[in-house]
Amino acid sequence: MSCNAYHSNMWNVLSTEEYLIWFSKLTEFDKEEINFKVHLLEEFGPNLSRPHADTLKGSKVKNLKELRIKTDEHVFRVAYYFDIKRNGILLTGGDKKGEDEKLFYEKKYLTICLAMHIIVICGMYYLQKNTWYGSRN
Repeated sequence: MSCNAYHSNMWNVLSTEEYLIWFSKLTEFDKEEINFKVHLLEEFGPNLSRPHADTLKGSKVKNLKELRIKTDEHVFRVAYYFDIKRNGILLTGGDKKGEDEKLFYEKKYLTICLAMHIIVICGMYYLQKNTWYGSRN
């Protein structure tokens, strides 16, 4: 009998300081929920799809996507994209529960993400490896 070992290459996922500041303010429970989705992003890379991730439509940034996290109290979105070196980059996050959807994406999300995308492309923004808080079940 033969057995083939399963080997998974994980995708490299980086974050901006903006994302880390937002993430640090969350509860431990919320961090764990978000970390679960980030782990899926590390596992599946740009192929991660609904219900975990989706493309942000209407963005001028090519391939800008969002992680989708829903808890009893929050509807989190985390903007990300994959750079030319195929690194996933977490740009920023937000809670859209109770927000006007159009305003959430226009003001909080797309404006910040577009600015951060330009900065990242120009190489002027310091990206660091994420240190994930809490544990993932």
